[in-house]
Amino acid sequence: MSRELNQNLFNKTENTTSTHSKPTSRPAAAEIAPIDKTDLQIIAAQMDALKKKVHEVDSRTVTLASRMDELYKATKLKFDKTQNHFLRMEEVVKRKILEMTETLGKLSGKMTAQQFSESKVTELVDRHTQMIQKFDIKMAKLQKVINEQEMQLHNSRAALQEARKEIERLKRL
Repeated sequence: MSRELNQNLFNKTENTTSTHSKPTSRPAAAEIAPIDKTDLQIIAAQMDALKKKVHEVDSRTVTLASRMDELYKATKLKFDKTQNHFLRMEEVVKRKILEMTETLGKLSGKMTAQQFSESKVTELVDRHTQMIQKFDIKMAKLQKVINEQEMQLHNSRAALQEARKEIERLKRL
């Protein structure tokens, strides 16, 4: 659906023949209004102002583009540095984890060895205690035997003494 502009809006003369007629390529000389020099100067001044604004916008655009490029480069540089920093930190963390794992393994081995040593020492102490207890029992038995033999010796001496007295008494008789 094509649309056509109403010619009555632009022409001061009324076109009564047809509302859909096409305008001629050049309007009549009577229809062209004369342009004043001051109007031309105003239009030229406005054009100059618009050119300055366009030039200003162009220079701002160029400045903005260069600034955006600088910001992009700076951001990319910071991103690369940060990425490298994270990679280094990741390597350090991995290395520290390996060191901690090795250290924990060594400590675990030492603790196992220490527990083994402690169990050996405990066994030795227990054996020593058993030996001391056996020794105490044997000493108690020996003391009892010694006491019994001392008693027998004492009784034997007493009997010997009595026998001597008896022998001496018999010798006197």
